[in-house]
Amino acid sequence: MLYGFISISRRKPTWYQLKHCILRNFGGLPEEIVNPVDIFSRNLAHLVITNAEKTEFDPECSSTGMIQACLQGSSQSESETRYLLLLTENYGALTILQQKIFSMDNAEVVFGSSFPSDQEYTQVCRNINQIKVCMETGTTVILLNLENLYESLYDALNQYYIEFCGERFISCFGLGTHRVKCRVHKDFRLIVVAEKHVVYEKFPIPLINRLEKHFLSMNTMLTGEQIKLTDELTEWAKKFSAGKTPPRIGYRKIERKIGDAFIYYHDDTCSAVIHHICEKNKFSEQEIYPRKEQITTNSRIFAASEVEELCEFLPLRRENVTVLTLQQFHTEQQFSRKIKLCADRPTIV
Repeated sequence: MLYGFISISRRKPTWYQLKHCILRNFGGLPEEIVNPVDIFSRNLAHLVITNAEKTEFDPECSSTGMIQACLQGSSQSESETRYLLLLTENYGALTILQQKIFSMDNAEVVFGSSFPSDQEYTQVCRNINQIKVCMETGTTVILLNLENLYESLYDALNQYYIEFCGERFISCFGLGTHRVKCRVHKDFRLIVVAEKHVVYEKFPIPLINRLEKHFLSMNTMLTGEQIKLTDELTEWAKKFSAGKTPPRIGYRKIERKIGDAFIYYHDDTCSAVIHHICEKNKFSEQEIYPRKEQITTNSRIFAASEVEELCEFLPLRRENVTVLTLQQFHTEQQFSRKIKLCADRPTIV
């Protein structure tokens, strides 16, 4: 990668070029344990000026800039890049990919659900075939929650190709002993999105080493005003979640968290909401204030017997409340279809 910069600029590498290469090669490490940029800057202080002005040959060193360089290539370098592993605290990074980094017109998301029927061998084969089609057509594929098939991608991640008649092939792609040759389009890119703790605790070291790693969170994508709005929304969510509920005999008082009031709440939820509103509706930060609305949902441990109490407390009409349990679904498709039917159902007023 460093050679790619030098081959274009024909000059001694600058600190920004070195920093870009360091982060692209040694990113994804916990900074509280090791900071590769600091280590290199200390050892190269006598060779390069770390506080020099940025030049036209210098690449972008922000998270977004490095990810774009990995996906689309860099105009300052001719080198080929590895496929990408995005480490997040949650799956909020997928929203960033859709809204900020590149157009999703030529991208496919493959999500591995935990529903029983989606864990069967036939579904795993379908996922493998979907990735194979993306390889051959040059479609960017984003993989989430597919730990059961990452091992099948090792040969593709190695990026050791057999070239024939101007086309690139990998010799071993598939599942188990069922493997075939597969053509790899030159525009094909692969992105693995995974939670940070899952990568550190469960991902095999050979898999991690094959991918270019970067941290990504919604907070790094917001402006100053958007961060302020995010703080206000987070504070409101805390107050709402801590709101008093009707006293119930035999129940001890417990401290409620935001996740008890909002399904699948995580640290990036509020920032994702603000970012989505600003990007999709083209609102300025000042225009969001008069458009604030209260949207509520139920706890993940909500029981059907509490429906009447919920309707009375919010208040809501009983006909507008639907109680679902994950156990009643066998595939993600069934779950998504039911949610869509509930969302499309007219509200009774």
